[in-house]
Amino acid sequence: MMEPVEIQDEEHEQILERVAAIDVAKATGMVATRMPRDSRPGRRVTKVWEVPATTNAIIELGEHLAVAGIQKITLESTSDYWRPFFYLLEAAGLDVQLVRAQDVKQAPGRPKTDPLTELPEEVPGAGGRMGFQVATVAGHDHRRRCAAGLVVAGGAAPRVA
Repeated sequence: MMEPVEIQDEEHEQILERVAAIDVAKATGMVATRMPRDSRPGRRVTKVWEVPATTNAIIELGEHLAVAGIQKITLESTSDYWRPFFYLLEAAGLDVQLVRAQDVKQAPGRPKTDPLTELPEEVPGAGGRMGFQVATVAGHDHRRRCAAGLVVAGGAAPRVA
């Protein structure tokens, strides 16, 4: 039997300092950012707020997240309401990934309640590695109006330091 070969896959083993998650609904999106706290080194701060699902509000959100240095944005949506958020934030030069709500709910280390709607003050950090499905929007088939397929995400967004 041959010895296994170890393959370095650093792209999926990232730990990002500045991340954002957006739970997209029909008329709004609940945005949560997790970043290092400036006043206390080694500590993190989470901010949660609601953004209307209008073009101008999403463009303004993109500018705000870009200035904050957000490295990855994860969108969670149960319907097609993700489209304006995805395309406008991507146009702002941000790294955006789309996850299925069903997969996020079953991810290990995720609290049983939705922190964006249940916890008004701070959202606890998720522990451990999380793998889930991410829709590939670049290979979008405009004739059938559906994503071309799914790819596995390495869990970079939920794995925060």
